[in-house]
Amino acid sequence: MAEYIGIDFGTTNSVVARLVEEPTRVDLQVVANALGSDRTPSAVAVNADQTEWLFGQAAKEANTPHKVLSVKRILGTDRSVQLASRTFRTEAVASLLFRYLVTQAQRRIGADIDSAVITVPANSKGLQRNATKLAAMTAGVRVLNLINEPTAAAMAYGLGQASAGRSLRVLVYDFGGGTLDVTLLRAHHGIFEEVTSSGLGRCGGDDLDEALADHLRATVLAAHGEALHQPYPELRLRLACEQAKIALSDGDEARIDVEDLLPGLSVHETIDRATFVDLIRPIIERTAEPVRNVLEAAGMSATELDQVLLVGGTSRVPFVRDFVETLLDREAEPFDQIDPMTCVAQGAAIVAGILGKAPHMDDYDYQVCLEHSLCTDPVDVMTGRKYLEPLIEHGTKIPNQNTSVYLPVVDYAREVVVNIYEGNVYDDPLDDENVRIGEVRVKLDPPRPAEQAPVQVQFEYSEDGILTARAKDITQGRSFARVIDYSAGHMQETEVAAVRGLLTKVFGQEPPEVQLPTPEAEPEAAPAPAMVGAAVAGAG
Repeated sequence: MAEYIGIDFGTTNSVVARLVEEPTRVDLQVVANALGSDRTPSAVAVNADQTEWLFGQAAKEANTPHKVLSVKRILGTDRSVQLASRTFRTEAVASLLFRYLVTQAQRRIGADIDSAVITVPANSKGLQRNATKLAAMTAGVRVLNLINEPTAAAMAYGLGQASAGRSLRVLVYDFGGGTLDVTLLRAHHGIFEEVTSSGLGRCGGDDLDEALADHLRATVLAAHGEALHQPYPELRLRLACEQAKIALSDGDEARIDVEDLLPGLSVHETIDRATFVDLIRPIIERTAEPVRNVLEAAGMSATELDQVLLVGGTSRVPFVRDFVETLLDREAEPFDQIDPMTCVAQGAAIVAGILGKAPHMDDYDYQVCLEHSLCTDPVDVMTGRKYLEPLIEHGTKIPNQNTSVYLPVVDYAREVVVNIYEGNVYDDPLDDENVRIGEVRVKLDPPRPAEQAPVQVQFEYSEDGILTARAKDITQGRSFARVIDYSAGHMQETEVAAVRGLLTKVFGQEPPEVQLPTPEAEPEAAPAPAMVGAAVAGAG
């Protein structure tokens, strides 16, 4: 029997879900880890001599400086992380986490997992998507599709079915452990378009834990402030506050008990929900701004929303629901059949079932629209300023492609270089909402007059939002595959091999080898569209 797997690779916690075939229906299950929990902290730790690796809750609680939390924040950037005496690319750390998640899930379900649908943040762009996919594939997971987290949540809430008859405008308020993302979705006949998104990059459940810990430091622990700033007491206090926060989601009060927090000092306190709400109110009130930003950007009011979905573990805090419903003056969808902590992974599992043609899925449909435009940056000949020119506009259904022809702007150039951006602010390529994902570089051999050197470039988005490009020197008839040079770089084959070697050592078994997709042979050149100028490197 096929396995239909969804993985929510989260900033703070990750979740694995599966769609299971039943005789007359399908069932969604969250796959528990070895501790019996349906969520696994996205944490990696190692001892100083790198002989013992820890993951998940064990890594989160480890009394060691050699740990990485929330690597997803910097995945797809050129930053690296330090573990003990070694420096790792972010993709390598993510690969360790993916392998751990899959290994745990395989043991639980008693079957191999070789493929999955994996979630990525709202409005994520090419660099992070590519890094996520590469990390998973290096860990032996064939990525069926990358799905945006708000869309996955909407699928779990049933919008893959409910949207069949009419267009729905859905606000997704995703409040996780480390971040807040607010997204306006348009859903119609199983097609999901992310109209606009806004968020807070450093605001989540961790901040609520810290607010409670600050309260304890300022009251019952006020006389021990200096000692409490040691790493391990700090960690133990935060973990205890996290458990109290979770308990207060269901009860009116919670205990905070930490034995021997410091020599001769234990903590035994009771916190009630009213006090907790007073402590976290300033944090929750900050989330109003992204909600208002999304509605303003879409040019609509809260009364025009069809549904409000609360997603992420922090949205289980009762005051969060109260705040959002008061802000929007409407009720959010209930949690009676949905766990906001696991629904993103469950939605990804639904998509895995759709893509895998699982039985009993006739009522579901799924297709995605591009939430940002693919652009190049030509120069305005009147002003001399660069601007973004969209090749594939946001809102376009994917998969999709565009073919353009570029000429060098000087004679006898050795290379044509075309900068590639993803973004929607066309008048300013440097706007923070735009991301330069890389460049297309095509060598001209031999160099020749510009009018004799047209280069055709075909850009293509796959179903999971991954961009590839192929090029053709039309005059010479020479084709080039995979010509995008990503600005954050990619792991080279030797780096991938080294990471796979580390995975084999850590987990005692070599992960399955998953080949990166190889572009098909370049088709014959189509009739050339209007030729536009391109940046040039190495003019002769």
